[in-house]
Amino acid sequence: MRFNTKELAYYASTRFGKADKEGALWMKEYEGLIKKKETYTQRWFLLTGNLLFYCREEHPDSMVVGLIIVEKCRVEVESTEGNRNGFRLMFDEDGVGYSFVANSAREQDEWRTAIATTSYEYLRMAFSELRGQLMHLTGKDPLVEDHPLGTLPITTVPALPTTAPAFEGKAVFELSLACSSLVGSLHDSVPNSLIVTSCMRPPQAYWIRYAQTEVVEHNCDPQFYTTVVFYAGSVSLHTRIKFEVFDKHESKMCPIGQATCTVLDIIKAPDTCCRLEVKFDDVTCGYLHIRAWKSEVNGGESGLELSAGSQVTKSPTPDLLSEEDVADGGGGASEPGSEFMSPAKFSFSAPMDNIVVRSYLFPVINSSDEKLKVTEVMGEGRYSFSIPMQLLELFIEEETRALQQYASLEGLRQEWEIGRQEVALVHSEMISQYKENCSGLQAQLEAGVTFKKSTAKGMPELDFVPVNLHIQQMKVGRGEEEKERVVYTCVTAGCPTAYSHKFKQGGLAKLRSTTPLANIGSTNPSTVTKTQRGQALLGQIEVVLGDLQKEVDSIRSAARGRVLTSVHTSTRALAENVHKLKSLCNINLIHDSLRDLAGAVEPEFKLSETNVVALCRRVEEHVVSVEAVVSSLTPSNIERWCELLEKPLVDFLSALTTTTTIFRKAVIFLFLRESYSLLQERVPLGLKSYLHRHDIVFSQAVTVTITSFVFKLLQSFAVPSFLTQLHKVGFLLHWESLLSTHGDEQGMLEDFIVAIADINQLTFKVHVTTNAPDVGIISLLSWAGGLFWKPRSLSLSIKLHHFHMHTCTVVT
Repeated sequence: MRFNTKELAYYASTRFGKADKEGALWMKEYEGLIKKKETYTQRWFLLTGNLLFYCREEHPDSMVVGLIIVEKCRVEVESTEGNRNGFRLMFDEDGVGYSFVANSAREQDEWRTAIATTSYEYLRMAFSELRGQLMHLTGKDPLVEDHPLGTLPITTVPALPTTAPAFEGKAVFELSLACSSLVGSLHDSVPNSLIVTSCMRPPQAYWIRYAQTEVVEHNCDPQFYTTVVFYAGSVSLHTRIKFEVFDKHESKMCPIGQATCTVLDIIKAPDTCCRLEVKFDDVTCGYLHIRAWKSEVNGGESGLELSAGSQVTKSPTPDLLSEEDVADGGGGASEPGSEFMSPAKFSFSAPMDNIVVRSYLFPVINSSDEKLKVTEVMGEGRYSFSIPMQLLELFIEEETRALQQYASLEGLRQEWEIGRQEVALVHSEMISQYKENCSGLQAQLEAGVTFKKSTAKGMPELDFVPVNLHIQQMKVGRGEEEKERVVYTCVTAGCPTAYSHKFKQGGLAKLRSTTPLANIGSTNPSTVTKTQRGQALLGQIEVVLGDLQKEVDSIRSAARGRVLTSVHTSTRALAENVHKLKSLCNINLIHDSLRDLAGAVEPEFKLSETNVVALCRRVEEHVVSVEAVVSSLTPSNIERWCELLEKPLVDFLSALTTTTTIFRKAVIFLFLRESYSLLQERVPLGLKSYLHRHDIVFSQAVTVTITSFVFKLLQSFAVPSFLTQLHKVGFLLHWESLLSTHGDEQGMLEDFIVAIADINQLTFKVHVTTNAPDVGIISLLSWAGGLFWKPRSLSLSIKLHHFHMHTCTVVT
């Protein structure tokens, strides 16, 4: 490379005090003309851009000794006897290297970071990565067309994984940490020590917190049980690891010191046992001992511990070990394409995000070699916001439907019209409340909030979200056989309660026991309210009406196709469904409701018929007419089949519509009477507040239940006996509460009791989507919550890769 020496020297003199990084370093140089001798000379270094100048001394007029262009090179630790803070700058093309020694461990760390992140190659990689992230977030290229940098490659940002890396990744190696001769942060004190591990992987220029040990109290030579596990793809041989040792006193964490190394340093250490000095401002405050366990290589013994429950699998992309790394690293590094073990690997997809993995090694009593391996996994529930938002949409639809039903009651007398308006006002206020809650959840999502912490339990905008919904799993093993390992799982969450509504009047259970709302939500047939019976009846009527319409369409289709047997079959089915409708409507509930409705309307809106039997007989007569026409169909009049059937079918549908409209109005009037009577009673907090509180508690409990069910289903889907148990017995959900019976916790328990009663009415169904066989749809049906207690349905899609969904058709 050609350059003007004088111009560069002048440029270097103007950079004093303005360079990106400057300071004194000891540089290895050679003296002597014939017999050269290595010696370290102190120089003043100026790093500006990718140009590293070094001068004789710290002065603008000082002579520039040389220039190093920092490109296509790497920085390595080079600690020799007497030079603990050394590092080496190696160039890839010609193998030339420069050795340096810093005056302190901190300066060594700063210079290594500055040199590693100043090259044009690094800046180009960082630029491509940031450009790719912006394109991923905004959907468009941040650069305008014909931009000079537009030709640079773009680092694509991978889509968010459907499963956590902690479950799917291959564990490459694991570190066990211990310290010796630690000096406490306070004078003559014995430290309560813990270690925080951070990583920096080139081309990153910042530390990322990776793991943390437990606190070992009153010990200058602590042995930490918490291990540090590295997974394939998360680190490389040149990843730098920083171990910060702290002394914890009460709520304060005082630094003792730190030690820094690379993954390669640990692998190169004899028997993978690395010893580092823990320094604070260049003062040694103790020693850090690192023991590393790696996987077996091609079935050979490498002296490395294998994790419990591991299965040997080929690593498709062994990021940790490449051919160049093996050639450079040596010291027991695995061959390219070697087989890795996968400790702490769980064979399921977990419905959780922000996963934290902790691994521990405990000594076994009466065994000096055997260790008890414990791996803990905890993540935030993925459905914390999605399920409540689906429920809010259902609540809004339900209240809107109720308003439409009440609007169909026309011509009511004045006293009942006033009642209708008051009840409709309650539903309108509920719709406004639910829309406000939905907007609040959406605003939280847009702000990046996907989890409700305990500190947010009093936020009204997060009422419907469960508190601290976590999924936890612990895997414990001590041998090489899978049968010697046990997995413990649980889902934890805060108590389902409307905490922001307070507990002045108590919880839901107390409100029910002291008001006419006592029977609402009851599953006991003797205490089910008329509203619940009417809703169930209305749902059954709608099903029969759908079947009747389907049979009419079948008759018409068979007539057009000139298939006489199909016409007769559909006609018989039509008669059977009419008989079923008659059985449903001919009950005392319909008789009483129809009589009450007839007495509540103005004279000019009197019903044409108030006798249930007469209304059903009118529909039956039209069915008889259809049957008479069908019996007259012969091959001789085959051309007129459609014409002959059309009029009796139209008359039948008209009579059916008239009759069912009257029945619907009668049931809706029953709803009005029940609701209006509740409004007239003294209900603490008001009916609207009570219903809102109930829906909040129900939403939280349902979200926890769905999370538990999906977690267990994905974990045990490959076990035939589990599927049989689900189908024949059901899903056993065990709740355990840690609440007391004093103060607000008493009210929380009262909400919790009602939530458990509502959960008892849930039904799950699993089926396969036709367009994506690897995606299962879980539908949740419930008969709880709200004033009208209508069956509600939610659904969510979950990835079920490598599972055979057709083995399970219905889960109840």
